[in-house]
Amino acid sequence: MPKTTRADHPESPVKAGARDGADLATPPSLPEVLPVPAKQETAAGHKTSSKEPRPLPGLEVVGRGIHLRPYQPYSLAQLLFRRKEFRPISFKETRDSYSLPVGYEVNDSPPFPMNESLNQVLIEESWDRFETQMSMDASLTLSNTPFSVSASSGWNNRLRSEQDAYYAVRSSFVPLWTVYIPDPSDCIEEIREPSIPAPFSHRHRRAYDEFFGRYGSHYVRRAWVGGKSTLIFTVLKSSSLSKEDIQAGIKASFGGQDSASNMKGEASREKLKNSSQCTVIGKGGDEVSLAAMSSLDAQAYDGWLKTIPKNPQVIELDVAGIWTLVRDPNKAAALMEAYKESVSFDPITAVFELGREIYFLRGSWFVRYDRDKKVTQVPQPLSDLMPNLEEHGFDRIDTAFRGKDLVSPSGEKLDRKLFIFRHNRFIRFDVDTRQMDAGYPRLISEGWPGVPFDRIDAVLVTGHDTVYFFLGNQYVRFNPLKNRVDEGYPQPLSKRWVGVTFDRLDAAMYWGSGQAYFFKGNQQIRYDLANYRADPGFPKYIIGNYVEDWKFVDD
Repeated sequence: MPKTTRADHPESPVKAGARDGADLATPPSLPEVLPVPAKQETAAGHKTSSKEPRPLPGLEVVGRGIHLRPYQPYSLAQLLFRRKEFRPISFKETRDSYSLPVGYEVNDSPPFPMNESLNQVLIEESWDRFETQMSMDASLTLSNTPFSVSASSGWNNRLRSEQDAYYAVRSSFVPLWTVYIPDPSDCIEEIREPSIPAPFSHRHRRAYDEFFGRYGSHYVRRAWVGGKSTLIFTVLKSSSLSKEDIQAGIKASFGGQDSASNMKGEASREKLKNSSQCTVIGKGGDEVSLAAMSSLDAQAYDGWLKTIPKNPQVIELDVAGIWTLVRDPNKAAALMEAYKESVSFDPITAVFELGREIYFLRGSWFVRYDRDKKVTQVPQPLSDLMPNLEEHGFDRIDTAFRGKDLVSPSGEKLDRKLFIFRHNRFIRFDVDTRQMDAGYPRLISEGWPGVPFDRIDAVLVTGHDTVYFFLGNQYVRFNPLKNRVDEGYPQPLSKRWVGVTFDRLDAAMYWGSGQAYFFKGNQQIRYDLANYRADPGFPKYIIGNYVEDWKFVDD
């Protein structure tokens, strides 16, 4: 039987990816908005013939600021659109009356968000691809265009199997209504005319962060209210289930099949049920009925659908950047750039330490991080750190490392030397004179005898006698004392570096105390050199371009 877990709380935004399958069931009838009898007037202090109607579900989020950060739970900020007067409305489907602020509107026949449909199926062959599909696309948050995010998500890294597995999702989206703001220009003056510095500068980071903390990085324009269920399946590939088997089992769980295919569908459903771990996530409807959907019984699905009108909840949000509400285009641009710096991440090319500062190289740029002050300096062109290298074709670099603890074959200490790689050549650069040493550039094969690579992705120095060179999914171990590659190399990355799941590296660095860090894209892995394996819980994401936000740096 599958292991079933339950989650039902707002978490990090989730986007729907390219899904397989189509609508497989019919939703319950949508609610009809009815006028409330005249003697029941408003929810703003007026007398009524009965109890005052409660606020319409959806008002807890619509019109509020929201702070979005990739791979993290979102947080709601203060209300940005005032609510002075209320009007009552009633829904036939829910058999209840609600209050709605003047200036807000309701659509009882809502269109689906672009990334949703009634029932969808997604199957991916790896955790990385699954996580990419299920995670918020950060590029959407960095524009003036509205986009939608899920109001609930319970998937996280705990669903990841240590064994090779398929990851599948069955989601059902049943909206009853949307509540929205038709005129976004009618927001509070603190947003229309904010007191923030412009144009953008890294020096004003605190002011921007305070603004986002109070008002949000985005605001909620619209909310879909109803019910949404998501079943996430982890299916080990050793179970012999194929993607087609998983698809058939999920399709059968919706029901609606004719008698001829019912027996085959039942067999597929049972096979999936007995060969997977199923996690149920959802909002709206009865919680017990929602949890019962882990049985993959079509009747359980139908039973949950019937309970949605009794407990409608926010299931999707339509949001836009808070800068779209700002009148001054310079201040709007400053806020957008400030948000971009706090959430986007430019891949690391190389990392090395000089004194109490850590240098992070990124292509043709670099940043310095002061470990004592815990401050990231303003990004600078690589030429400011290493002048005149572009004359030798090193305007960009593949990787670099500092020769800490290393000694050249002639006995020269290399602690104050930087080794910089580009294509099949490298340069030795003197930190003190800020000049390239004589006799460089050189071919990698000349300076590092036995290294078979025509370029280098990353380098890791773990001691005076060990330098690792990485290219793609292979690596070699070089002994500087003997000036040659050790026997038995190259080897696959996976053979020596257990738990390093990257197919290639962007950068690597020895952090001391027997720990090394590996970087790929916006992820990092901490590796225990003593136990020869990655630490539990990795890889982890690196968010933003401010080094002080990367907690691992100051560990």
